[in-house]
Amino acid sequence: MNPNPVFSIPSNLVILLILLTGFVFQSCEKNEKDYREPYTGYFNFTTVMSSFDTTIADSVVHYSGSVSIGSNNNEIIIKYIPQYTINVYLTSEGKLEEPHSWGLSVTFGGEFESPDKLTFTISWLPGIYNTHNVTGIRR
Repeated sequence: MNPNPVFSIPSNLVILLILLTGFVFQSCEKNEKDYREPYTGYFNFTTVMSSFDTTIADSVVHYSGSVSIGSNNNEIIIKYIPQYTINVYLTSEGKLEEPHSWGLSVTFGGEFESPDKLTFTISWLPGIYNTHNVTGIRR
């Protein structure tokens, strides 16, 4: 009897074992839930539009809009009145931040007070209605 037996594994079996191991590890990957998901959905927005020109009266718009996940990391898309859709960043704490691409003529700030309520203000130059103060409540 040989004390050091040599085992021979067919190459087809080796390939099959490698493939099975790969499938097992791939199926163990966890699909992390996107932290933006609880903030998405349909919202009733109230927008108070005001102007730096005090001779122009404020205007209030009520609109059933939406919040959805954007294509970039941390991005969400807010459609709060028919002619305005904005892409902004959402932190994991619910803060809304403007993209750097907006430039110096735009200021923006806001937050989700909860997944069911958001508020933000956006101002820019020039324009008749230079500031939008927006509140959104989940429908």
